Amino acid sequence: MLRRVVNRLLARLGTLLILFGLGLVAFGGSVQVARVWRLAHAERQAEPPSFAGTIRVAPRVQAPPTATPEGQATATTGPSPTPTPPPRPERIVIPAIKLDRRVVEIGWTTELVDNATLRREWETVAHAAGFHRESAPPGVAGNTVISGHNNIDGAVFKELHRLDAGDRVVVYAGQQRHAYEVERTFIVREEGASEADRIANGLWIGDTPDERLTLVTCYPPWGNTHRVIVIARPVRDDGQDASEGVR
Repeated sequence: MLRRVVNRLLARLGTLLILFGLGLVAFGGSVQVARVWRLAHAERQAEPPSFAGTIRVAPRVQAPPTATPEGQATATTGPSPTPTPPPRPERIVIPAIKLDRRVVEIGWTTELVDNATLRREWETVAHAAGFHRESAPPGVAGNTVISGHNNIDGAVFKELHRLDAGDRVVVYAGQQRHAYEVERTFIVREEGASEADRIANGLWIGDTPDERLTLVTCYPPWGNTHRVIVIARPVRDDGQDASEGVR
């Protein structure tokens, strides 16, 4: 009698375990389907900018004229002083996603792929955003590029994909602050993309003749198969302190 009861309990327990396992499989499948749907819904291959052959020329600094004994102005002789380079970004604040982080300058690494192709990859930085060394400093014509992690090493840009048109971004460089307004946010595929699409994606962080701010991070939150790209344009600074207690 006791053995029969134990066998029934074990049989029921086995059935429950099977049902529980099937439930986990179904739940995992539904999560994966939801993730695939989210990526397919979010991914938009925007038309990349085309600025081939564009050259950004640094402004020249002219020496002030000096007066001659006769009172006539004449240009100072000798070489013109070397212009002071604009300061690099040191801090970025985005109130809409409660972000306030330091910015450090980053370079790139070069590796040989298949013993035939040299590939450059931008360096990354933990717990901070990275200003791309070859991009334009804030406040001058060109593309100011700042990137950051989305799910590791502090995940400074984990909420970047939530930015909407009109959101404010403030970048501090030296004693200056530069205000921008988000123009658009979109997501492009990186892993599994064709070589042409990867090249097109790279154009977004290239040089531009206009002044803009480009923010980049990986996507989705559970991986890095895609890239989030945010394009922002300079706007008149309202002078309000951008910290607002965000971190």
